[in-house]
Amino acid sequence: MKHFSRLELEHKYGIYLKRWGDWSDWSACNVSCDTGLQYRHRRCLKCGQGHNKEMRKCNDFPCDGVMELVAPGDRVRTVGGKLNGSENGFSLLDTVGFSNTFSLLITLRVQPKVDFGTVFRLSSSTEPLKVITLEVSGPDLLRVSVNTRQSNRSVLIAAVLADGITHQLGLGFQEDEIIAYLDCRWVTTETLMQNSYASSPEYYDMDVFEESLTADLVQMIVVPDPTAVSDQCTVFRIAVLDTEIVKTKIRDKSQRGTNGIINGEHETKRTISKHSGK
Repeated sequence: MKHFSRLELEHKYGIYLKRWGDWSDWSACNVSCDTGLQYRHRRCLKCGQGHNKEMRKCNDFPCDGVMELVAPGDRVRTVGGKLNGSENGFSLLDTVGFSNTFSLLITLRVQPKVDFGTVFRLSSSTEPLKVITLEVSGPDLLRVSVNTRQSNRSVLIAAVLADGITHQLGLGFQEDEIIAYLDCRWVTTETLMQNSYASSPEYYDMDVFEESLTADLVQMIVVPDPTAVSDQCTVFRIAVLDTEIVKTKIRDKSQRGTNGIINGEHETKRTISKHSGK
C-alpha cells in the first residue's frame, strides 16, 4: 500500500490536514488612547509555514478628554444590565455628563445563553439625565437606546454579539445619528427614532428577559470625537512569530533525531529562516 506524504494528500486529493489550532479572541487594547496594540494567538498542531501570533493597532486617537470607565483587569460583569447590585446599571465618572457628540468604545463578551436581554446601561452622573442602553434583541440584532426624561429613542443594528466571543463594538453618537462598528468594520449609520417600547430611566427593572443575559465588559472608553469608532481597531494585521513555539517544535524534532542536540540546532536554523523569508 502506498503511503502519501501530507503535501501529496493536499495537492492530489484536496485533503487539507489541520496544521494550526483556531485563533484565540483578540486581547484587550493595552492602552486607552494614543495608539496601542492587541494580540491573538493560535497553537501549533503540525505546523510548517505560518505564524502563531498576530497583532494590530487599537485605540488610535488622541487622549484629550478620553475616559476609560472599564479597564482590562477590572473584571466587570453585568447581569441584565445591572452592575454591582445597582438597579440602574452604572454611571459616568462623578460630575460628568454626555455631550451631544461622542464615541462609546466597548470590548465585551456576551455569554451565549439567550437571544434577548440587556447588556449594560450607562448613565450620566449629572443633569440632564441621559442613559445609553445596549440590548440583544434577537439572534442577530442589537438595540441601542438613548433615554432621557423627555424622550426614548433607539436604533436597531444587525449584528451578532451573544456568541461567547470577545468583540470590539464602537458606537459613535452624532446628534440624532449613531455610527456602529463591530470588530473594526463599519456596520451601519442609523437615525435615532422615537421608541415607544423603551424603558424610562425610572422603570428599568421592568424588562422581561434581562435576568438571563450575562456580559463581561473588558474595556469601555468614552471619547469626545464621534469618529473615533473607526480607530478602535484595524482590520490590518501584522504576523508575529513567537520564538517559544519554534523552540518547542525544535525540541520535539531533536528528540526524534539520531544526532541529539546537534540535530535540533540545525532544525532551529531551518525553521527560523523559513518563517523570516515569508
